[in-house]
Amino acid sequence: DILEPLEMQLKEQLQANKLPLKKSLPDGKLILLADENMLEIIMRNLLENAVKYSVHDSSIYLKIKQDKKNLEVSLRNQVSGLAADFGENIFQRSQEFKSRSQQGGLGIGLYNVKNLIELHHGEISCRWAKRDWLEFSFRLPLQL
Repeated sequence: DILEPLEMQLKEQLQANKLPLKKSLPDGKLILLADENMLEIIMRNLLENAVKYSVHDSSIYLKIKQDKKNLEVSLRNQVSGLAADFGENIFQRSQEFKSRSQQGGLGIGLYNVKNLIELHHGEISCRWAKRDWLEFSFRLPLQL
């Protein structure tokens, strides 16, 4: 299980920013034929970004579901002041995220996340509302 150790590592930051991590997880154990280190890098980057850029005293929502062919993960958080063109090129190398509440970051991390997901024949997307929320979703096949 890679989620539990990540959650423990981010516990202080989550508590300091009053950011409960609300999870919707499938029953039972998830089985995915993928590199465990790759999954940890992906989840760590997305969770750390959610903690870093979330509005103080809001929530982070993590949803994981599995069907017969894919594992689907979405991570949604409340943000403040995204630029109108925020999502353009978000997965490009050195694309920098900026909001009113935070500056910098996301330069190489999301680029690497996208590449790791694609190496495992998956896909990632980003959706957002200008001044409200941000959601990253990715899908990985259960078998390569």
